[in-house]
Amino acid sequence: MPSRAGAVVVGTDLTDTSIPAISFALREAVWRQSTLTLVTVVDIPPRSNARYGLPDLVFDVDKVRARARDEAAAQLEDVVSGLPPEQIGPSRAVAATVLVEFGDPAEQLTHVAAGAALLVVGHHHRSRWGRLMMGSVALRCVTEAVCPTVVVPAANRAEAVPETAAHPLATAGQSPVST
Repeated sequence: MPSRAGAVVVGTDLTDTSIPAISFALREAVWRQSTLTLVTVVDIPPRSNARYGLPDLVFDVDKVRARARDEAAAQLEDVVSGLPPEQIGPSRAVAATVLVEFGDPAEQLTHVAAGAALLVVGHHHRSRWGRLMMGSVALRCVTEAVCPTVVVPAANRAEAVPETAAHPLATAGQSPVST
């Protein structure tokens, strides 16, 4: 694996909640005059022969890798085109690499980010129950990465968190913020 020393590594799950993390990572790479590595991780289905390095009639690793790489590159291009020219221009261009890995997202992200200057991940703001059931890639990255890690919240927390996930005092008609 090529060295990522000094690079800014950002994870994407190819959803819109990754956009703020990619935007933050891109601005950080410009500021650091560093490279950017955009990583998306695909989990191979448990019963797939591809999990064991064997050919699989249903899960074509090469097609999945190519599609994920194209989607991640398009997502990065959308972020770049949405930034004001003064934040990123020809004089401050950033070399970007798109990687597609297979396996556990937190494990792969922390592996790719070993030796990087920074790992950036987004956060879906799931409810407590959702985090318990699905886990948190962001939390695992924060606790397992050997480089500094930044967790960027979803663009609009009010839209990302269902009302049932509100603070317990807020649901009782009281404000969770003391004044």
